[in-house]
Amino acid sequence: MHLDVVIIQLRNQTVPVFNRRIHGAAEFAQITQSGKTQLPIPAAFVIPLIDIAQDNPNAIGYQQDVTEQFAVILALDNQSDRTGLIASNEVHLKRAAIFQAILNWSPAPDEYEPIQYAGGQFLDMNPAIFYWRLTFQSATRLMESDGFQTNYSDLRDVKVGIDMAEPSLPGGGPDDQIDAYADVNNLNE
Repeated sequence: MHLDVVIIQLRNQTVPVFNRRIHGAAEFAQITQSGKTQLPIPAAFVIPLIDIAQDNPNAIGYQQDVTEQFAVILALDNQSDRTGLIASNEVHLKRAAIFQAILNWSPAPDEYEPIQYAGGQFLDMNPAIFYWRLTFQSATRLMESDGFQTNYSDLRDVKVGIDMAEPSLPGGGPDDQIDAYADVNNLNE
């Protein structure tokens, strides 16, 4: 899934709550490496999590269901109450805005099922910022056309032997004698 589309959707749909402060994994990595942010908060960060693939149920062909998970990490102001109680109460308001923006919405309706909520959890807090992770998921299906395609360009000639049904035989079946041949040449020309 292209998470940039999710980021754009969240930026456009949560302006009153986040004032377009929806960022990606690179900005979140800067925070986690430095321990602080220069970005205004509240903010949210959209990061990829995991793909969960089911087995291919087909003996012939290829079809595999995949559930892709991503997180929206909320970064909330924790300076006024370093216990995190005010920020944890704020989670519910911010989560509701995120839900209204992407829950049951599909970033690519021809490829992905609508986004579902998979759960949330406390991540971390420091005297300045309280972090809460919302996990979302969407299912897609990989088909044979998504994988390696055999190149049949070397196939040039086809020869077929035809055993016709014999009405005089019991059951009217073939007699295991080749009655006709078909020869197709120069397929790639």
